[in-house]
Amino acid sequence: MNGHKTVIEASLPSAFNSIFGWILIGPTPNMNAESHHALPVSLTVSIEEQMHRFWDIDEPEIAPDTFTEEGRCECIFRNECVRLPDGRFSVPLPFRAPVSSKTFSGSRSMAIRRFESLERKLLANPPLQSLYRDFMDDYLALGHMSVASTPGEYFVPHNAVYKADDGDAKIRVVFDASARSAAGPSLNNCLLPGKKLQQDIIDVLTRFRIHPYAFTADICKMYRQIQVLPEYRKYQHILWRSSPHDQLVEYQLNTVTYAVMCAPFLAIRALQSIAETDCVDSDHVRDALRYQTYVDDICVGSDSVADALEFQSALQSILAKSGLELKKWSSNTPGILLSVPVADRVCTPLPFDDSDDGGIKVLGLQWNPDDDFFSCSLCSQPSPIFTKRGVLSTVARIFDLLGLFGLTWDDPLPHDVHADWSSFLADLPSLSTIRVPLHFSTFGQSSCYLIGFCNASQLGYAAVVYVLATNSSDDQLAVFIGSKTKLASLKSLTIPRLELNAALLLARWLGRIKRVLDPYLKIVGTYAWLDRFNDSLFMVNGSKIVDFVDCQWNHIESANNPSDCPAIAILRANPSTWTNLVAPMPLCSLPEVLPVSLTTRNDPHDCNEEWFNRFSSYDRMIRVTTILHRLINRCRRCVLEPLPTKCLSLVEVGCATRSIIRESQHIHFPDLLRELSTGTRVSSKPLARLAPFVDDVVIIRVGDRLRHSTLSYECIS
Repeated sequence: MNGHKTVIEASLPSAFNSIFGWILIGPTPNMNAESHHALPVSLTVSIEEQMHRFWDIDEPEIAPDTFTEEGRCECIFRNECVRLPDGRFSVPLPFRAPVSSKTFSGSRSMAIRRFESLERKLLANPPLQSLYRDFMDDYLALGHMSVASTPGEYFVPHNAVYKADDGDAKIRVVFDASARSAAGPSLNNCLLPGKKLQQDIIDVLTRFRIHPYAFTADICKMYRQIQVLPEYRKYQHILWRSSPHDQLVEYQLNTVTYAVMCAPFLAIRALQSIAETDCVDSDHVRDALRYQTYVDDICVGSDSVADALEFQSALQSILAKSGLELKKWSSNTPGILLSVPVADRVCTPLPFDDSDDGGIKVLGLQWNPDDDFFSCSLCSQPSPIFTKRGVLSTVARIFDLLGLFGLTWDDPLPHDVHADWSSFLADLPSLSTIRVPLHFSTFGQSSCYLIGFCNASQLGYAAVVYVLATNSSDDQLAVFIGSKTKLASLKSLTIPRLELNAALLLARWLGRIKRVLDPYLKIVGTYAWLDRFNDSLFMVNGSKIVDFVDCQWNHIESANNPSDCPAIAILRANPSTWTNLVAPMPLCSLPEVLPVSLTTRNDPHDCNEEWFNRFSSYDRMIRVTTILHRLINRCRRCVLEPLPTKCLSLVEVGCATRSIIRESQHIHFPDLLRELSTGTRVSSKPLARLAPFVDDVVIIRVGDRLRHSTLSYECIS
């Protein structure tokens, strides 16, 4: 310091000049230093979120209806459909693109060949020929077809579907608009199918059960009551003659043909047009045409006989304005049918024994109007066939087609499956004895609760839905609405995962039933019960479930769960053995939450499968197996000398690979290995084509030409 000092204020430090510059020395005021904390934050946006942002930014506006096939078909209908002076509809054929006279070239020659084949078939069967001729004469007399005045551009082949029902032979002429010529497309290839306007059959049946006084009717020849615009009839020409001695005549079909791809859209769209324009003063008829009509079947009801009669009259008069006539009337109340001619009613055969209910078919179910219940009608097989084909042919008459077993169609069933299938067939006739009431009472306009149950097992999972009605006197009535079942996946899943699948199935089923019944019932709450309720698992994986329906989830004991029966696939039991519901047991007593002290596995194949599933990659499994083989060999020699090298040799890896292949083949091809070892014929046709054989280390290999190769197996593979 050079002694130079500068004082600014007594309470502040003084400044001293030095060779290093000015230095501050002295007291400083007390100040509370603020603490600062710096935390690193890293935000990583997932690829899914980035893609969502990308599409949200670059997503264009929703395309107008005219850019979609459904929208174009709707526009064609709206722009070209006309109402004739008699009220009938005349509709266009919605083509995908403009067609010319050369589009369907070769169609007439194709139709001639098809007709000549049909004619030979009719000449060989005189009764069929007579019925076919009567059908075509009736078609011509009703004006649904006429002699063509101009040449056609597309010719529709036709053939007969012959059915003998209770001694009464019936015939249906089927038109084939999908027939292609050698040089051009078919008519259906060039038409737009239109939007699916058909109501789901489950929704129609559910609404049909709401009202106590129900009736059904059929729109007589609905498709053929809707005409096609004259400029489009040249695409609906057919060839016909009553006798081979007559000249082949060209006819045109004047109405909507049920073989044309767009026929369902045109017919149902015409009904919706009637609901839009002709039902301004009749809400019941409008809702019936929109929601309670399945193809040409109308299934409706009312809360009183007077309302039903008024409904019936309005329905007939409104449809008659469009040339649509109702036939095949049926009802659970005889008074509703008094104004219907006997010829227009459904004639049910008189039952000859107590087992014959004498019901009528309504949307695939058997309905007995007298006793007002649904049942399932089955035709018993006198001698069932115990093959995959026989199983599927029987199952397809009850459920949707299922794929069963890894067998060819006509191989005999395995012994365990044969026993189960025999038990199922023996109990199958009892299915027709189950009767479900058509109408479910809800105490009028009282409050209702929608309640559902779900359960799962290794066989499958199920969901059951009821409506619980309560009146002012606190009387309660639970009514069964419907159930859904699904087979468990072939992939092994845990019971909690299957329970989540069951909960998802129940949520979807509850949401659908609630949507269908909301306009008709006063639903004030929705509740759901699971057999195994796990709060943490449900909260983590239940995001999809809560999206379908807003409801309260609870637990119920398995013994009291109504959905337990379909989930474990039991056969029909006597109602006297059914148990009453009791209070659910606490969660702490559930077997699923109790600790497991010991588990045993006896099946060696299961152990081997578990061994394979423990590895995330094939290379890791090879390395681990090689090390284990090295350890086993050292222990067998009782020599613990140090290894010459820690690296795995090629010989050791090859030995481990052969061991893994051998065990894998023992698991997946036990029958083939047994057949090859004993010298019997290979039963599996796909495997037999490979000419398999067992080598000297008991590994199944592909034979044929590779078997005679001079190369080693390692080089070939």
